Amino acid sequence: NNINPNVELDLHEESFNPANSMALSAGYDLLIDGSDNFPTRYLSNDVAVLQGIPNVHGSIFRFEGQVSVFAPHLDGPCYRCLFPDAPPEGAVPD
Repeated sequence: NNINPNVELDLHEESFNPANSMALSAGYDLLIDGSDNFPTRYLSNDVAVLQGIPNVHGSIFRFEGQVSVFAPHLDGPCYRCLFPDAPPEGAVPD
């Protein structure tokens, strides 16, 4: 907050899941996904698409990292557009 006083963070103590995802994401400017599993990754994508907000996705593996911004509401692709199906269980290291 000292770096940019215009940024406001709201922390939630509950899991992001299909039952509460739309309510938790309502009213926000973007959704940040740093999840470590594919079901949550696809859920955050779908919720961001339905809410019409950008989905900022970040992941790491060992010493490598990746950050992507998906904004289909601005005519860009979404995560599911690029990866329609999750890989089979055990196909990707965790």
